[in-house]
Amino acid sequence: MGIPKLTVWNRAVWWAIGWCLLGRLGWVQAAPTTNDFSGGPGLTPYSTKTWGTYAGGLLQSGALRLTYATGQSGLVLFNRTATGPQRSVTADFNLSATTGADGFSFNLLNTATYGTTGLGPFGNQNTPTPFEEPVLTNALSVAFDIYDPDDYQNLGPHEVSLHWNGTELAKRSSPADFRTGAFVPVHIAVDFVPGGAEVTVTVAGKSVYDREFIAGPIPFESRVAFAARTGGISFTSRLDNVNVDFEDPFVAFAPPQTVRVMDRVWINGGNRTPQKTSVLPTPTRPWERVVLRVELNQPTNGFDVYDRQMNLSVTYGGQSYEIARFMTPFGQGGVWYADVTDFQPLLRGSVPVTAFIDTYVPAAGGQYGSGWLYTADLMFYSGEPDFAAFKVQNLWNGEPRYGDPADPIANFFKPLTPAVDSTATKVKVRLMVTGHGQAPNTDNAAEFLSKGRTLKVGTTPFYNVLWRNDCYLNPNRPQPGTWQYSRAGWCPGARVDPWVLDVSALAVPGHTVALTYTADPYTNTSIDQGNPARHWVASQLVSFRAGPTNAPSLAVTSGPAGTTLSWPSWAHRHELFYNAQLDADGSHWSRVALTPTVTNSTFVVTLPAATETGFYCLQTGP
Repeated sequence: MGIPKLTVWNRAVWWAIGWCLLGRLGWVQAAPTTNDFSGGPGLTPYSTKTWGTYAGGLLQSGALRLTYATGQSGLVLFNRTATGPQRSVTADFNLSATTGADGFSFNLLNTATYGTTGLGPFGNQNTPTPFEEPVLTNALSVAFDIYDPDDYQNLGPHEVSLHWNGTELAKRSSPADFRTGAFVPVHIAVDFVPGGAEVTVTVAGKSVYDREFIAGPIPFESRVAFAARTGGISFTSRLDNVNVDFEDPFVAFAPPQTVRVMDRVWINGGNRTPQKTSVLPTPTRPWERVVLRVELNQPTNGFDVYDRQMNLSVTYGGQSYEIARFMTPFGQGGVWYADVTDFQPLLRGSVPVTAFIDTYVPAAGGQYGSGWLYTADLMFYSGEPDFAAFKVQNLWNGEPRYGDPADPIANFFKPLTPAVDSTATKVKVRLMVTGHGQAPNTDNAAEFLSKGRTLKVGTTPFYNVLWRNDCYLNPNRPQPGTWQYSRAGWCPGARVDPWVLDVSALAVPGHTVALTYTADPYTNTSIDQGNPARHWVASQLVSFRAGPTNAPSLAVTSGPAGTTLSWPSWAHRHELFYNAQLDADGSHWSRVALTPTVTNSTFVVTLPAATETGFYCLQTGP
């Protein structure tokens, strides 16, 4: 126990500058939001509002009944219990819903907009929000939709969506049907990270989202709200046993370094693969996250009316690497985000960047439009990654035919034995594969053909079915055309997510690893030579090392405006602690409740005069 370095400054002020090895220093977890609606002591106070006709209040038989008849909306807002923004919010509650319409939502409301107690702006709101699809400013919401007339795949209208600042970012069918009328446990975890938040949702113990990254939100002081709505069809919704924990007080994230690599480039049949060399930042430490933002806008002569293959690639060491894949929507634009952190070894210095949309429409336009205006930004977030990619190796890349007896796809997927870097501590295989081609190919392949594939690492097989049956839940909806139809690994207007496997236990550093990829059997007996059944493939082996462990250092500066402490802005997991005196057990250390500013990649805190004399250190959270 102790402080490894002491510095005397001006003979009067003592500073503990550097890493502080005193365990969890005075860390106080914020009070949870909790209520079982029993009326007992210690429960978090709340306010309610209803729209429509209710007989009696929301509290019924020891639970909150938010809806039970047509034309109702019920809202409960809990008082703030955690002061200041927190990095981690974990919610557990019991939800009961019957079949009917419309749905229910859990909401983290920014207190700057919604206040810390009472109804806030809802108090004067005469028309209810569609709480099953919450359009709430400065709020992060998880919504439970029980009515979907477009349930194209007959998966059942029990869907869970993620929303930030009034925009739906993801929607999936829950594997557990929560419309049984019985209480089911719901667990939601929101972990704020550089660039956004990772959201986990389980319903009745079954996973809906597992650390799903959503770009945009930063930690904010919040209060909890639940709400439900019915329309012309009723359903009964009840809420009980609410417990929401707030942990790890948030200091600040450094803003990203953003580089626009494509700026409204007009992609059309005469310009399908524009390339631009971009100068990307070259950091001294690995990035914690790199996020790609792609936006499609309408050119002068209209959008291309069809859905098209789309990706972004970079050239490094003479090879092309696809870093993200999307599919355009039918005849409209959109905005998409992709986490491309795994490719950070390639994203530094002078890098040729190539955009691609598989369009053939002329710039002059016509009945099929004239393409898209393509914009892409790379956003680099500094931080303290647990692991950092340092090497990317291409595996299989191309667009082989599928099911052609004269050219079997196995000819393309030849076994590989890439060498695993001797310094790797973690290894992933990334497989980006989508199926393309339609009738007259047999079975409408390969766009509408559901087939499995096997990746074998050494002698260990991994199996996956190349199929997406949730295109009708695409946030880019509605669209013209056949956007609702299920497809082989993709949906019109959606990001394509790779099949990612952690093969660390099977890939020995300093040795080769045997990789084989096998597509399930399929024979195409009526090949369309102009649009054959095929798989579009991009794959890589990515090697990681443990993130840097060097500790940030504190620096002190005095001047006319007072005394300031500063430390590198990548150290966002570290908090500033103060002690008026050194002690053996660390019992007098307390967190400095000052939010740093970010100046030139440095966190800066100006100290109050009353605390200018004492000891300071940086410490990570619990």
